[in-house]
Amino acid sequence: MGKGIVKLGEGNWAVKDGNLLAAKETNGRFKNAEFTVTRGTDATYVGKDGLISNETGDNTPRIDFTDNTDGHLLLEPQSTNLIPYSEDFEQWAEEVNIDVTNNSTTSPDGTQNAAKLQLTGSSGGTDGKISINVSPSATTHTFSIFAKKGNHDYIYIWMNMSVGSNITRWIDLNDGSVNEGGGTATVTTTSFSNDWWKIEYTFDATNLSKIKLEVADDGVSTGTGGDNIYVWGAQLEALPHPTSYIPTNGSTVTRDADTCTDAGEAADFNSEEGVLYAEIAALAEESASKRITISDGSLTNRITLSVAGNIISGFINVNNVTQYTFYESGQNITSYNKIAVKYKANDFALWINGVEYDISTSGSIFSANTLNVINFANATITDNDFYGKVKAIRVYKETDGIDLATLTS
Repeated sequence: MGKGIVKLGEGNWAVKDGNLLAAKETNGRFKNAEFTVTRGTDATYVGKDGLISNETGDNTPRIDFTDNTDGHLLLEPQSTNLIPYSEDFEQWAEEVNIDVTNNSTTSPDGTQNAAKLQLTGSSGGTDGKISINVSPSATTHTFSIFAKKGNHDYIYIWMNMSVGSNITRWIDLNDGSVNEGGGTATVTTTSFSNDWWKIEYTFDATNLSKIKLEVADDGVSTGTGGDNIYVWGAQLEALPHPTSYIPTNGSTVTRDADTCTDAGEAADFNSEEGVLYAEIAALAEESASKRITISDGSLTNRITLSVAGNIISGFINVNNVTQYTFYESGQNITSYNKIAVKYKANDFALWINGVEYDISTSGSIFSANTLNVINFANATITDNDFYGKVKAIRVYKETDGIDLATLTS
């Protein structure tokens, strides 16, 4: 479909010397276009085997397979795990009637480093817990942890507040269902490999002083001595959504942000007409604009695709004059959307998931050989970094003959 295509992803991923490779078609042959990926620290991702990998070095792209078999480029903001012992639960404070044994079973990273929490007597309501003190510095935080049933079905997780109501939930480790407790939070569970559940709490942590994990009853009956569950990968972040796992062992650890920029040259793009196609999902419905741009490296000439809140929007600037704008609210940007922006003199359009949302028959376009770079950020790579999941990018050099309904369906 179409000639002169730059293609990234779609199940075909390649990395060379730390750079992410896109394919570009030249005279019927494919060559590589390199995106420069920067991140000053190691980072984790979910591999094809469904396990969490710690093998990505700094400045290396992450192809993650969390929710699909084709994989996606994972781009995340900087984040810090505020829990100093994410796997060593023997360092957490033991409260009454509980034993903690590290390295008891295989964790979501495929090694035997998950901890067993086991009751030594009746839970007695508040017994059978471990806890760790925390001192968050902002309001909205997200806590996440992996949990798995042993011979017991429930984990009871507390966000212990120094002032106000504690946030408590029972989680059934058979099916991941969340049973309401006290306090206000958004709590979700996601099935992971080998019967693990990833549990996520997003909440106002202004008065948070301690996090507690309990080998729980079901809110009605009590546990007995010998009841046990498994836990691994505790994480607390000053973000309204969870990010990839950041291991800690004795101190907090920060993972730097990902950037992905500087792919292409003038010969890769047709400045006078074309289509920018993206299959993308944001990490959260945040208000900050997250952008993909094709430009000449300046704000003067650029094609901008943006997601923010529940909005897919963008614009085309030619010689610093806006020629086309689009703004579509009510979109679920955390799900994968297939988006196409068509550009040609007096012929502009936006397609989302097989539907034409916007057209314009008026507007100028760039002169030949103007556009020369594609970035997952604004045109000057100073702001609006795209944080999310990227399944595919295509840039076509023509508009005729491209079925945008089929492309975006």
